[in-house]
Amino acid sequence: MNRINEITNRKQWDDTNPASPKRIRRTGGFGHGIGQSTNVPLKRGMDHVEILELIRLGQDIHRQKCRENQRRFRKKQNDWIADMEKINEQLRVEVNTLTKRHQTVTSKILGENNIWVVVTQFFRLFRHGLALGPNQTTDFNQQMDFIEESMTPDVATNVGFGPESMISSWRFLQWFDDVYVELEGLRGGDTVLTAITKTNATITTETLRNLFPRELNSEQGSCSAIAD
Repeated sequence: MNRINEITNRKQWDDTNPASPKRIRRTGGFGHGIGQSTNVPLKRGMDHVEILELIRLGQDIHRQKCRENQRRFRKKQNDWIADMEKINEQLRVEVNTLTKRHQTVTSKILGENNIWVVVTQFFRLFRHGLALGPNQTTDFNQQMDFIEESMTPDVATNVGFGPESMISSWRFLQWFDDVYVELEGLRGGDTVLTAITKTNATITTETLRNLFPRELNSEQGSCSAIAD
């Protein structure tokens, strides 16, 4: 009878004693800040003090692993930041070098009397033709000053030679509306330069009357004959 009671009591103790399994699975209820489960090996007959000591040991190991992971992450992040700072510094040096080189080359190419500058300035001033409007006196004076300072007496145009012929070659555009001369490109060397331009203008009745009077009269005559 005593043997049976001993076996029964042992079985009940094994079912209720937390030290009876080979391992206890902890899910964070024994310590603060533990976010993952830890398997702590236990031995039969261990008291609660020993169990708590093992749990604390598992917590310490987990914290140590977290600290190591954080340390490696911070090191990797700091290394990446240091590399980016080095690259940025190299880029700043390269930008400064290229900027100085560009300024040096530009100062050589775009000299005060350089033909490229003269041509570019010419088409900037004359992009709308001659400034002959009543409120364009200042623009017209700038155009005349530029021609006088930049053109030689033997400058060739499609209507003759000299600055006056240059002005005359632009006068015909006054009969068009919305004149815009666009410089699309320059080709040539130091002494001879070819300018590629595109001219946009609107043809009006005034254009036909002053530049194509014969065609306009012929058209009007045809319309009169049809009307009769």
